Amino acid sequence: MIDSKENPLVSVYIPTYNRLEMLKRAIASVLNQTYTNYEIILVDDGSNDGTKEYIKKLSKSNTKVKVLEKQGPRGACSSRNLAIRSAKGFFVTGLDDDDYFSPNRLEILVRNYRPEYAFISTNHYRVLPGKIKKSSLVGRVISKGLLLNRNAAGQVMVEKERFISIGGFDESLKASQDVDAWLRLTLKYGSGYRLSTASYYVDEQHDKVRISVSENRIIGTEQFLKKHEDIIPSKSALYKEDCYVTIKNKPSLFVLYPFRYGIRISLELLRIRLGLG
Repeated sequence: MIDSKENPLVSVYIPTYNRLEMLKRAIASVLNQTYTNYEIILVDDGSNDGTKEYIKKLSKSNTKVKVLEKQGPRGACSSRNLAIRSAKGFFVTGLDDDDYFSPNRLEILVRNYRPEYAFISTNHYRVLPGKIKKSSLVGRVISKGLLLNRNAAGQVMVEKERFISIGGFDESLKASQDVDAWLRLTLKYGSGYRLSTASYYVDEQHDKVRISVSENRIIGTEQFLKKHEDIIPSKSALYKEDCYVTIKNKPSLFVLYPFRYGIRISLELLRIRLGLG
């Protein structure tokens, strides 16, 4: 265990919307951490599946759990920013309601944190139908250049004041809000670091439509590229892999979609870009 003198409070923020059963798993994974100096901040975005009642009851029975109210649904980034602003921790880190932590995730992050890096992250596991597969990512410095190619960090842990200083997540973006935030952190505080140890489980086995295969991904990537066009090289993988179209209204990179998303989804993306519905 970490010495009490090096035992900073970690605020774990979890935005949620209509995923009560998976949310219970996510919360349990934090409550079962080997590192015990944490708080959980839950922000419901207008669920109607019993989530609101469940988290209110939980917060009354567990002092580590805090629930924040929102005035109408405004999306996950709004929830994350609300949680981070109210966080009491020295560190903040996120957890999606359909994912979960390994029991030692917070301990790994705190023990290995170095202030010379903008943030710290780890490798992750992919939860697939019938199996769990560790990602092949290696431990490495996460530079600005690496982030300009793809989100190489995943969920990060960062000092709260650093995150506040960059303005939090950009709620105007339709997608790429996380990599945009990590990029702005590196621009202000230097490179981040990713550990080779895996401590985060990304659930890919349920039937939700992820933003990575939606129209918002295309719009969000275009917004991100325009926002950072002064520092993004034309050879960035964002131009090659992340649904960006270099010539307006011409899906010139459609040929790459099947390798990343599959034929059916690729055809849907093509329809979107052609304005066919």
